[in-house]
Amino acid sequence: MHTYAEFQSYLTDFVEGRYPFLWVAGRPGLSKTEEIKKALRGRSALYFKGGQLTPPRFYIECFRARGRPVIMDDAEHLLEDRVGARLIAALGDSGAAKLLTYATTGRVLGDVPQSYYTTSSLCIIANRPTKREDIRSRAVTLYFDPTNVEVHRAVARWYWDQAIHDWFGRHLQRLPPLDIRWYVVADRDKRAGRNWQKILLETHPLHRRDCIVQDVENDRAYPTREDKARRFKELMGTARGASRASYFRFRKRLEGEGGLVVEPAPLIPLRRTRPPGVPPLAELDSMATPPPARPEEDRRPPDAPGREAFSEPIRGGGAAPPAPPPRIRLDDSLPWEQPRGRDDDDEEEA
Repeated sequence: MHTYAEFQSYLTDFVEGRYPFLWVAGRPGLSKTEEIKKALRGRSALYFKGGQLTPPRFYIECFRARGRPVIMDDAEHLLEDRVGARLIAALGDSGAAKLLTYATTGRVLGDVPQSYYTTSSLCIIANRPTKREDIRSRAVTLYFDPTNVEVHRAVARWYWDQAIHDWFGRHLQRLPPLDIRWYVVADRDKRAGRNWQKILLETHPLHRRDCIVQDVENDRAYPTREDKARRFKELMGTARGASRASYFRFRKRLEGEGGLVVEPAPLIPLRRTRPPGVPPLAELDSMATPPPARPEEDRRPPDAPGREAFSEPIRGGGAAPPAPPPRIRLDDSLPWEQPRGRDDDDEEEA
């Protein structure tokens, strides 16, 4: 998978419940975390980000978040634990209702039952696929490997320094696989007054041999292949691979990869002009507070008579009718009058 649009479509389908278990594998620096947050669109979810995630905590939090998507970002180390691997396998089951069990004689679970059903879907974001067969057979695995051009276009949606972005666009075909963080670090170096271009080239060096082949191919001063081969040997000097045969071998490889002719990427005007600000403490606290859990949808049938009950004719002789309410005795005596008893009534009649 090489485009962010296709990647985002899978994440959206996961959030909508079409994929009960999604494993996303891709090299660091591709903004995988931001893409899954974008797919959630503010929807409540259970999110684990790295850290030391223990099986009891995972079990308890999944109980409190039943029915919500569960995302594990760089937290796949839970698979290294036997109980944790069993819980992930259970949550990644393909059925609509997944049964999670944590048998214990201690009080680590608190008021959480030792067994419960949930409809939560599971997404694990990692740098590589899992080697466990039982987990891999349950998950839909996405290998996200965008090209440098695709990463450069994705950065343009949120980046703010036009000069740095344009520099990357001119060197896309010569740079190693891009890391989005390189753009951010280059901006910090630039604002600190450092030579950010030199730092980039020293930190992420271009392949000198490939660059010489590309420069020679685009130099009109050497029109024939033999001229280019001689020029290649001159520029390589005493370095390893400075031969005519090496030139043609390197040239053939670059041509097969589509990197023989270096063409800068089209300029993309950025919509932002300044980096994002530092969030205040109140906002940080709100980000750290998990959203309230939504009650899981009750899938039990309604407690109402079936159609057959309504088709029966109405007959008498069923249960006895309810007894009438007792009659209320009214007392119209005045406060200073003595209440009349049975003896007063008898004397009056006599």
